[in-house]
Amino acid sequence: MDFEGLEIGDILICKSFSFLGAGIGLSFRCDSPITWHGEYPERPSSHNGVVGINARSELVVYEALLSGVVETPIETYVGAAKQGKCEIKFARLTDGLNFHQKNEINRWCISKLGTKYDFRSYLSHIWRLALRMPPIWNSNRENNFYCTEYVQGAYMRIVIDIMRKTLPAPITVEKRVADKTLMIVAEYWKH
Repeated sequence: MDFEGLEIGDILICKSFSFLGAGIGLSFRCDSPITWHGEYPERPSSHNGVVGINARSELVVYEALLSGVVETPIETYVGAAKQGKCEIKFARLTDGLNFHQKNEINRWCISKLGTKYDFRSYLSHIWRLALRMPPIWNSNRENNFYCTEYVQGAYMRIVIDIMRKTLPAPITVEKRVADKTLMIVAEYWKH
């Protein structure tokens, strides 16, 4: 498969069509700056990851799953998209990243392989959205991540606040593409 246009630091945005994926997506429907709504706003994206290069010089997605931080071949996501199990996009900062920033993101992502999933922060996020109350926990620790925290951690490593915490929410992918902060560099779905 051809992934020639993808680079280290590109952000995977996945909209899963599974029951679990739909539930996760709905929990982030207007809150996460890495949420993508697309043509079906009632079914937002449900997962994020960071493109990197593994020890075998292969492009992979580094991501925080329920099992912890892992590397997944990009082919896995593209194959699932072509089978109609999900839709995926890869976004990039419009200004791009320099060589040092890409290396630092890749090094950080590799160093976090095996890190546990951050159930506490994710549950706190659900609590905050469902009950409109302050979060129970806000760990932002380096020893646990859910997927969006992992992407944020990679970018904070190079001192880029990908989450744009200084701006009012929601700042979704669509709005960030429209304001030229992000650009979509690849898309895959069943057609």
